[in-house]
Amino acid sequence: SATGTLSGEGNLAGAKILKGRDWLASDSFTFILQGLHGAPMPEGSEKDISRVVVKGPEGTKSGTRVPFNFGDIAYDAPGTYTYQIYEPAEEAMTPGVSTSLAIYTVTVTVKDNHDGTLAATAKITRVHDDLGADIASDAAATNVARFTNTFDATSQEWAPIATKTLHDASG
Repeated sequence: SATGTLSGEGNLAGAKILKGRDWLASDSFTFILQGLHGAPMPEGSEKDISRVVVKGPEGTKSGTRVPFNFGDIAYDAPGTYTYQIYEPAEEAMTPGVSTSLAIYTVTVTVKDNHDGTLAATAKITRVHDDLGADIASDAAATNVARFTNTFDATSQEWAPIATKTLHDASG
């Protein structure tokens, strides 16, 4: 049976850009590659989810692209496979730093070379920008999933987590 591998570097790649301040040692951002409709996943994935945590070296200058990728994916059948890359808002915990609402679709086309190998190529399309707005189809093609977060010292959100217990003493 034919096999092929899609390199994560350059194909399933992204870049985190932090604007408004330099990176701190405590800064980290999580990104998800989600396989749709049973698409093969990189090694170490949990079902259809692969996570990567991005940490820039302390002092990385504001606006610098910090690259990441999800690793290689092995394919054993020709076809078209679809993935989404995004930053999960529920895991964004850096005070004063916005969460990117950008979403990218990666379409991988795997073709049989008829020599026992498969050839995989990827196309990345930006679906939503960092503010969550739709991207026009003529401006959506890109070669890397870029996520920009902005630090704003005057605006910080806080989501308290609480539990309320009611004891009914009325009898």
